[in-house]
Amino acid sequence: MTRRRFIRDLATLAGAAATLPGARALAQDARPAKPVRLIHGFTAGGAVDIQARLLAQQLTERLGQTAYVEGKPGAGGTLGANFVAKAPPDGYTLFFMASGHSAAPGLYKSLPFDPAGDFTLVHKLVPM
Repeated sequence: MTRRRFIRDLATLAGAAATLPGARALAQDARPAKPVRLIHGFTAGGAVDIQARLLAQQLTERLGQTAYVEGKPGAGGTLGANFVAKAPPDGYTLFFMASGHSAAPGLYKSLPFDPAGDFTLVHKLVPM
């Protein structure tokens, strides 16, 4: 992937993230009114963390509001997923997931969240 394409994809995601509130935002205060959290389930300094930090930087610049990254490592990313699944659905908490998220139902007997139903895909950042 070229740097130009990567930056273009980040910009696309930032634009998509700006429209997260959807139609409900028309009846609400101007967005964003508070910082945007990007949550991932991996340790700092890894590939997912670096990509999330690049995205947070772009979101901060484009939205005019702070966007920051929180790592919730453990259990193959499911701790971060569980945290986001329980967060208020207000558009201020985004889950930056890796492809392994789709394998969680096959790896764990029970999960405290529904990997398919508790999340809404906003944008695919890195094609596989």
